[in-house]
Amino acid sequence: MKRILFSGQGSFTLLLLFLATGLFGASINVTNVNDSGPGSLRAAVMSASAGDKIFFSSSTDGNPIVLTSGEIAISQSLSFFGNGSTVTMVSGNTSSRIFNISGGASVTISGMKLMNGSSTANGGALLVTNSTLNLNSAEVANNSATQSG
Repeated sequence: MKRILFSGQGSFTLLLLFLATGLFGASINVTNVNDSGPGSLRAAVMSASAGDKIFFSSSTDGNPIVLTSGEIAISQSLSFFGNGSTVTMVSGNTSSRIFNISGGASVTISGMKLMNGSSTANGGALLVTNSTLNLNSAEVANNSATQSG
């Protein structure tokens, strides 16, 4: 364990800022419905660190994020905060699973609809392996898998 000592005027504020940043993670905003590139959900997940929170701009409301290049892999603990399952939607485009969650991650998905996911194995919308998934005010609809889930 690495110990960090602060001294001098303003040290308490610096210590609190350091602790808050480490404990609560960063906020990342999804600003468009593109499958990839800056501002996309895929880019947000790829740039995230464990404990980060992913929010959706109102500019994405009512327009589904359609995945055209496959599932999004998640291997660290993240929280997703949509603007409601009727307005924040992610589609697997009936050709891929939406999220593949693994690596002991704890993932929370709130206020989102996960739809049209498809897999030739387990987990049409979501595959959760040795991880934890919490769904809050989320809808999982019109997904299919040939094995289970």
